[in-house]
Amino acid sequence: MIKKVNYTAKNIQFQPGSNKLVASSLKGLNDLAALMNNDPSLLLKIDGHSDNTGDAVKNKQLSEKRAIAVVDYLVQHGIEASRLSTKGVGNKQMMYPDPQTEWQVSANRRIEIEVTGFAE
Repeated sequence: MIKKVNYTAKNIQFQPGSNKLVASSLKGLNDLAALMNNDPSLLLKIDGHSDNTGDAVKNKQLSEKRAIAVVDYLVQHGIEASRLSTKGVGNKQMMYPDPQTEWQVSANRRIEIEVTGFAE
């Protein structure tokens, strides 16, 4: 289960400067919603990240909005919001701190998902 969650998280991407999900992210999010619907005890923490383009304060706010966008998507697909928590990290934990390619920049605009537990 944790492998599926991690795989899904790696495939969630956003448009530059936006909390709008890229269309290719939807299949993974649908799979994650199905996984959570099949195991109602699963609890997740969703961390939003940004690249280092622009203002650090705005990037932090944007990363929070990205995490919330994922929560909103899951809630729209039947997941209780109480099973999800969010955190906006901004550009403090970039995968590529000194990105050299557009791919590396876009990889920094990501979501990380952690299984935080199972409800009783």
